[in-house]
Amino acid sequence: MEKIKISGKWRLYYFEQYERNEVSPADLHGRESIPCTVPGNVELELINQGILPEDIYMGQNIRLTEAYEKYEWWYETKITMPDIKGRAYLYFEGVDTLAEYWLDGEKIGKSENMLIPVKIPVKNPVAGKTYTLCVRLRSPIIEAEKIPFDMLSCAMSWQGEIDESLPIRKARHSYGWDIMPRAVSAGIWRDVYIADETDYGFNQLAYFVKNFSADGGKNAAVTFFYELNGLPEKGTEIEIHGICGESEFYCRRAVRFKAKSEDITVENPKLWWPKGYGEPNIYKTSVRILNGGKVMSEKTLNVGIRKAELKRTDTTDGKNGYFGFIVNDVPITVYGTNWVPLDAFHSREHERYDRALGLLDDIGCNMVRCWGGNVYPEQKFYDFCDRRGIMVWQDFAMACGTYPQDDEFAEKMKKEAEAVVRLYRNHPSLVLWTGDNECDQMAWQYAGGKENRLTREILPEAVARNDFARSYLPSSPYIAKGHSEFETSERHLWGPRDFYKSDYYKNTPAHFASELGYHACPPTESVKKFISQGQLWGNIEDSEDWILHSSDQCGNNARMKLMGEQIRQFFGYTPESLEEFSFLSQISQAEANKFYIELFRCNKPVKTGLIWWNLIDGWPQFSDAVVDWYFEKKIAYYYIKRVQQPVCVMLSEMENWHHRVVIANDTLKEVTVKYRVTDADTKDVLAEGSAVICANGIQNADSIRLYYSDKKMLLIDYEVDGVKHKNHYLCGLPPFSPEHYRKWYGMLEID
Repeated sequence: MEKIKISGKWRLYYFEQYERNEVSPADLHGRESIPCTVPGNVELELINQGILPEDIYMGQNIRLTEAYEKYEWWYETKITMPDIKGRAYLYFEGVDTLAEYWLDGEKIGKSENMLIPVKIPVKNPVAGKTYTLCVRLRSPIIEAEKIPFDMLSCAMSWQGEIDESLPIRKARHSYGWDIMPRAVSAGIWRDVYIADETDYGFNQLAYFVKNFSADGGKNAAVTFFYELNGLPEKGTEIEIHGICGESEFYCRRAVRFKAKSEDITVENPKLWWPKGYGEPNIYKTSVRILNGGKVMSEKTLNVGIRKAELKRTDTTDGKNGYFGFIVNDVPITVYGTNWVPLDAFHSREHERYDRALGLLDDIGCNMVRCWGGNVYPEQKFYDFCDRRGIMVWQDFAMACGTYPQDDEFAEKMKKEAEAVVRLYRNHPSLVLWTGDNECDQMAWQYAGGKENRLTREILPEAVARNDFARSYLPSSPYIAKGHSEFETSERHLWGPRDFYKSDYYKNTPAHFASELGYHACPPTESVKKFISQGQLWGNIEDSEDWILHSSDQCGNNARMKLMGEQIRQFFGYTPESLEEFSFLSQISQAEANKFYIELFRCNKPVKTGLIWWNLIDGWPQFSDAVVDWYFEKKIAYYYIKRVQQPVCVMLSEMENWHHRVVIANDTLKEVTVKYRVTDADTKDVLAEGSAVICANGIQNADSIRLYYSDKKMLLIDYEVDGVKHKNHYLCGLPPFSPEHYRKWYGMLEID
């Protein structure tokens, strides 16, 4: 499909939506418009015109957007039709949300899903003619008011004020979340194209690895599936050519029908491995349709030859169960993070992707979970993860609610799932589809044995029909029929959020945690950029700005109280300044996240990994993120980076008077590790030695006798293959002296 971009400068009309039987672009006559940009969000255009404040995230400014929630918006532009060789289409990569489309005053289509592309045919296009394209966006709030709600839909929902979002296929966080502001936006938020399509073009193109042996196997069987847009003419051929270094595969075969699979044998394949376990080898692959030797259409793919599966049990008692990822027949220890919105206004996310992805790689994650309250990511996200060996866990876009079960909504989800699966299935980094985020934990577990047909029927069928070689999990966490959230093998470990080493965390029976985090204040200079001068410090638990930027528009101050309590738990002390509050809360967060990762790594293979919450903020706030909205790193970033090294020396928690010196080797080669553990204050060497750790192994290399009454900082220095690394361990129980910890922090040599 050839595409010509028509994004850029458009016009925008807006006014309060009112009911009328017929609407058309003629309704715009006599109305004023403002210039706008596509891709864009309507609030950003109001900012550009001085109607909304330039710094929409300062103080209470975001609340000003609520005044426009019941408006309708009309985008308008002129397009000159190119010379179309086949069938013409308008292709919108993302429209938020309830849209109607007109070309020269004639209605040509509609869409009701922000989350997937829209493809609208253009009848009888005239080359060189200038057309007027209009897109009307209706208010999702008004439209939701027209939809009947049942008891189940309102039985239990996150934050209590966002049931209105459930029937609308729009990013769930837009209505307000504990990590994002309420910003019920609208806009053409991704690019727009004029596209032409011929019978030779690909309607579908996919591949899967049919079989291979990761242990000494010489060949791999890869199957390519294609569906053309129409029936091929006589003499049509398909050519498939993939190259990875000195390894390549090639075939050229006749095309006799529009849809077919082609099997290719790859000799001595270079396998795709997750970070730490080997190279993420990619075959740059071109697939071409030829007729008479002429190239009629062509697509390129990143082909990764690998086998990946999720092995799990529905329940566990901590010993008799399992939840883990197996890649190329090797159990993988996962250390990953959750990917959440990069901005409340998604048209701006593109500007933040490169830096955010760089952080994801730099901090050492080998998996990232795309959270279900978000939009689906750009292709560049998956391309990056393919190249860097970062596995992707992809939620379908549902979160924390009991979604409609009627046939109309089920059909919407079927179409969405088919579109999304086809968009991403060719990426080797993608290892898991998950039906939703925490919907099993909502009213479903109390629904008298009834099950969610969306995640038990509609979505798994879409995956089975379009990407059958990948694993599917109905929900995260998944609660099997007849069981409870306290029995699952994979969990979201939020709980009381008290002392991070409490029994809730330390004794969890979960084999895998896909959400787990701890709060911290951003650096002081960041806070000054989004909290009003008069509210920077004082009674922060009652500050409107602090409350808004720690939850959402509900006015809940629970997070502010919790952050203060976590500091007091750790230090036995209430900070007296913003700088002190920021630093001490960051230490609390950093030690907590470090402990969680080490807890799971030290208990390999019973525990198989965790995906902590989360990497970076989507707006300026007080949160669990380890990088704030302004890309300033909190202390936790550096602590996490140290304990996500593929080979890591750690201290376990005390057992029988001793801390074990644990060395985890999450690579596929044997390594020799030299280590030394030193008391930061006395400089006494408490343990020192060398150990050989087998591939993908773990070893208790030494032990150190200490007391809970000791409050010490132990410095861990170790060397692997000539490369020096550092870690540390904080001994004893709270409270810790803020002065002592500041001194110790200076000894950690944090980057």
